Amino acid sequence: MASSGLTSLPLSEAEETVLELYDKLQQLELELALFRFHKNGDPDQSSQLAEIDVEEAQLHLLESKAALALRNDVLESVVTIQPTLRAVHNAAHTSPIERSLSFRLQQRDRTSAISASQCLDLQEATDRLADLESLGFKASQRNVLMAAEILRLQNNTRDQEPAMNDSVHISFGTGRLENEMRASRQKWRVVKGTTSAIVTGSGIDWARDKQLRNMVLDLRN
Repeated sequence: MASSGLTSLPLSEAEETVLELYDKLQQLELELALFRFHKNGDPDQSSQLAEIDVEEAQLHLLESKAALALRNDVLESVVTIQPTLRAVHNAAHTSPIERSLSFRLQQRDRTSAISASQCLDLQEATDRLADLESLGFKASQRNVLMAAEILRLQNNTRDQEPAMNDSVHISFGTGRLENEMRASRQKWRVVKGTTSAIVTGSGIDWARDKQLRNMVLDLRN
């Protein structure tokens, strides 16, 4: 029998002999089926009849292989299930090898439970990630609209400041225009501070965008 990386079960000499004979029996049955397949050929027949016989023989071989595979599956199920049931139910006539299965069955059940729990956690995490990505996309769209509006307000305010400065110099100390200038600048500072707070609190990466970075950090204008 082929060795594996897992720890082998403590088989007795008789049990190892039975398993080896079982493997040899399967191999001999397969060789016998192939021998019968080749033996059934008749070289004296015509080519057309020979082709038909070959197809029938191939079909018969496939049916034989299917029947053999089904029988082997049944035998393996019996060989596997019977010791498992004895190990689980602690039967009175349980052999040492069958008793050793009990620990491995419990270990398998624990591993299956852990795997199922991890799959459930992974599915929940995937669902949460999808929700967060959807919210992030919507927030990005809102941030783009807000940033465009902020830039428009910034450009409009900067365009108005030179004209207001010229009016102050031309008006020879009219207090009304000076008050309007101060009020306009105060409004600009309020708008600038508000938009700066919106940008920083929205979660957008404003530090990587030059215009948004200037808008957040440059509060002197």
